[in-house]
Amino acid sequence: MLQTRWIRTCAVLVGLLAAVASPAQQAGVELLSQEISATSAVDVAEGGASSANAAGVPRASYVLGAGDVVTVWAAELAETANRSMQIDGQGYLNLPLVGRIQAAGLRVDELERDLNERFKVYILDPNVAVGIQEYRSQPVTVVGSVTRAGVHQLQGEKTLLEVISMAEGLRQDAGFSAKITRRLEYGEIPLPGAQVDSTERFSVAHVDLEQLFEGTVPENNIVIMPNDVVSIPRAHMVYVVGAVLRAGGFALAEQSNISTLQALALAGGMNPVASPGNARILRQGEDDQHRVEITVNLKEIMQGKRPDVVLGGDDILFIPESGVRRVGNIVSQAMISAASSIAVWRIGRNNNY
Repeated sequence: MLQTRWIRTCAVLVGLLAAVASPAQQAGVELLSQEISATSAVDVAEGGASSANAAGVPRASYVLGAGDVVTVWAAELAETANRSMQIDGQGYLNLPLVGRIQAAGLRVDELERDLNERFKVYILDPNVAVGIQEYRSQPVTVVGSVTRAGVHQLQGEKTLLEVISMAEGLRQDAGFSAKITRRLEYGEIPLPGAQVDSTERFSVAHVDLEQLFEGTVPENNIVIMPNDVVSIPRAHMVYVVGAVLRAGGFALAEQSNISTLQALALAGGMNPVASPGNARILRQGEDDQHRVEITVNLKEIMQGKRPDVVLGGDDILFIPESGVRRVGNIVSQAMISAASSIAVWRIGRNNNY
């Protein structure tokens, strides 16, 4: 094995230095020997990788768990060389000479110290180094309106903001709060309003995303624990399409509905060829398969002759151009398709995240 030969070569060179060094130089030679030994052991165990993982977590402080895949290197122990070993479901590793030992729950440096003591019975100076090949013991699930939903590995301590970043951020249609669900074995979520669910197995809390991203309430950026579920629901949306200046979907914050005039204002108003007297609302029917067409005379509403009409979640407000008297089924379908692909605008308190 090339790594072992390299270490032995270094040891020979250090030995030669020690033989010719003066008494004053002996301390420096000894220190050099220790540094070469420690550095070489870590490099071999990690396969040449850095002492920090891809997430920037120091290798030594990472807490191992069931499912993690590790390598164990020890001087003069060829049985473990270039061999990956997975910590089993009970948290144990099976190793030559020392047998089955507890690994889960220990930091990497703690496991190294424990193995050094065990191997000393068989090897004069084992100088054990533990490398991490795959992180599998700290899953967190991120679902909903994020760019990359799925199961991610924490790889050490991560905050809520860092976990959302691991999921590559929010989508434009994301809601304005995050729901965190945690197994009670990890303790209750340290947030105001956190509650235990009806099964008494989970702690559930909500975080205002606007406050989180602006940093106005830093304590909301809590540490996420293994097996937490972070859910970002889709926001309530209304769509304004047709003869307006800024057609799009609008994600609603605190309010669950707005009026047609408010929606029209969000869309920047009508263009010169609009026909406000022939506006339509396309609303989801009770069967969730078809949309109902509702006539809205925006011209009379703006003149105060009719009361404003409230729009609910997923309503589409269509303002035709002059000359279009009736929307019709074909046009309705076209408007629904258009609403699903147009820009989404967020309506928050500050609209800046």
